Amino acid sequence: MKGKPNPRARIEQIRNKYEAEIMAIPGVTGIGIGTGTRRSGLAIKVYVERVTPELKARIPTELEGFPVIMEATGELQAF
Repeated sequence: MKGKPNPRARIEQIRNKYEAEIMAIPGVTGIGIGTGTRRSGLAIKVYVERVTPELKARIPTELEGFPVIMEATGELQAF
């Protein structure tokens, strides 16, 4: 008998599956997993320099049932 699916493991698989595609979008600085508002409480976070209409059009609002939340980070610089 199969147990209940683990939402954390599932969202990590989904993030890994789409990471290269999302990171290839100009203006995206990172992708991770954070807190969402749905049943699982998890969301895919896409970090962007700034939220623009172009990014809103290119980045999905949901991936395989998990919400995608864009968060502006500003320009990232290595020190």
